[in-house]
Amino acid sequence: MALVFPNICRYVIEQTFLGRPAINILDMDVQEHEISRAEAVFNVAGDIINNWDDHVMGALAEGVSFNAVSWVDLNTPDGPTGRRTSTSDTTLPKAGGASGNTSPASVAMLVSKQTVSARGQRQGRWFLPGVTEQWLNGNTIESSFIASVNTGLQSFLDGVSDEVPIEAVTKFPVVLHTTTKGVDGPIPPLAVGASRVLALTADSRVASQRRRNRP
Repeated sequence: MALVFPNICRYVIEQTFLGRPAINILDMDVQEHEISRAEAVFNVAGDIINNWDDHVMGALAEGVSFNAVSWVDLNTPDGPTGRRTSTSDTTLPKAGGASGNTSPASVAMLVSKQTVSARGQRQGRWFLPGVTEQWLNGNTIESSFIASVNTGLQSFLDGVSDEVPIEAVTKFPVVLHTTTKGVDGPIPPLAVGASRVLALTADSRVASQRRRNRP
């Protein structure tokens, strides 16, 4: 059974770091106005490309390669998929902008997708790759660098969020909530709801994803 969330499109920010995949998921509430659903979803992918390049890539190591934004539309059981690698402003791949020695592939910045909290609902998170060693002090990340990253993340969030329709699309990031609890036992994941992302905040303590070290 396909997971269905009305208005939601799931985007994948495709990157590589030191030869390993480093993807980040961005679920977006996308509402089209006077254009097709397919066109709206395509346009939002382009907006993500531009804003990720403008506001996030500068903080990541040069070894990080931003390769594409792909998607699957969760709005219907047979929602279309796609992949985009360019806009009128940005052509991928793009390398990170931070020079210097890099941390291992498994080391990452933990970014929290902050929403209005409620019982039984988790807030989302990202693992951003490519922290350069100049900003690391043991298990912590220098506060000045974290402040800069958070400024960029907020600019990214603002850039991909439009309350008033722009280019005939209303859009904003969300965290999805599902359940696998049924009356007679476990069931396939079912949609429960979606909470709007109010802030993106990087933690000052380093995180890790061990699978990024594997061959």
